[in-house]
Amino acid sequence: MKILKLLLLFFFILSCSSGAFEIQISAFLATAENDYLLPYQNEKIHFLNSSSSNTPFLDRVEFRTESDEFEINRQRYSVRLYPNGWGETEAGKKIYDVTLQFNKTQYDLLFHQALKKRYTLIVDFLHTGTMIELHKKLMVLYEDRVTAFKKNINSLDFDINDLIEAEDALINLKLELMDMESMKRGIEDVIRVRLNAKESIKFDTDKIIGISFIEKNLYQFNRTPDMDNVYLRNSSLSLELARSRYNLEKSENKRFISFFEASYDNEQRYDSEEAFSLQLGVNLPFINSNRLEINRRKLRYLAEKGENENLKARLSENLQIVTNVLKSFIRKHKVLLKKKENDHIESSIKTYSQIEGLNPMILLKIKESSLKRDIALERIKYEIFKKYIELLDVTGRLSDKPLKNYISMDLEEVTTCKGEMK
Repeated sequence: MKILKLLLLFFFILSCSSGAFEIQISAFLATAENDYLLPYQNEKIHFLNSSSSNTPFLDRVEFRTESDEFEINRQRYSVRLYPNGWGETEAGKKIYDVTLQFNKTQYDLLFHQALKKRYTLIVDFLHTGTMIELHKKLMVLYEDRVTAFKKNINSLDFDINDLIEAEDALINLKLELMDMESMKRGIEDVIRVRLNAKESIKFDTDKIIGISFIEKNLYQFNRTPDMDNVYLRNSSLSLELARSRYNLEKSENKRFISFFEASYDNEQRYDSEEAFSLQLGVNLPFINSNRLEINRRKLRYLAEKGENENLKARLSENLQIVTNVLKSFIRKHKVLLKKKENDHIESSIKTYSQIEGLNPMILLKIKESSLKRDIALERIKYEIFKKYIELLDVTGRLSDKPLKNYISMDLEEVTTCKGEMK
């Protein structure tokens, strides 16, 4: 056991000394559970769980006392009950239940959005890193080209414009590379905050999916979003909450009995018939002082109903658009990849390298063409991954339970420090 601990400590020190903190992609996705907005939403849910709806049948109860010339023997006591309207108790409980479910769905929605941010951060980080490496290779090539032009500065076929253009291209590439490195640092800073880490970040990409995996799994997505979609659930509960509030407002307007009061007059305590009395207050049905509030609740309910239908249409439309764009990018990637394979650039570079007296500019041009094609392929790959995540987001599958890593080949389940997210 001691030997095992020493070996683990050795490998940990070795990994730290390499200057990068390697992390599993699934482990980073699991940090969505610790997103800064979730504790506040969780607090709302705990509060609602510990509370309850209104008191059944009664709106409120008042204890009243009346003194005649401040004499204790001439005191009058009464209890006044204000009953709820017809169906108001049931409507109040419905609001409580829907509010609780709505806040739970709000938690799910916030978790879903936190998860999407992490997927996006991973894809942005990996893409920026690859682009930096490709542009560094291109910069070496541009430097070689500038050097080659300067060596031929005294030759008869030398053109100063070629040197100027080569130097300008090199400067522009350096500036572009600086922007990329700055962007990567910014992304890495956000990732480190999410991980509460200080070291440089490196993701384990051994099991990351390829373009063929995304293409193969496209058929699994429905043409219309399921009702279990977190966006639709949230909207449906928001609609249900608006409807419940409207029904409660209508029920409150059905308070036909204004109050019921039982009184005891201490001055008449020797005569029970005189001491006790009952009072009843009745609301006249043709007087409706709450009509504006009812109308406001009705309009709010209708607005939520429109928003719900609009969301269904938008999600269906976005699903079709994202799917079509994703398929288009996959086709483009295939065309470029096939072109690269058919051109046999690597063998061409090897062949031209063995030819004596060959103009070095030809070889540099071939290498530049190969690198620019790799850059174009990486850009398309990046767009494919972004659209794939957008598709998972629109369909709601991004946060389906059990939670999965949708950019791993085996779709491994994501676990957290609190256990598996089910």
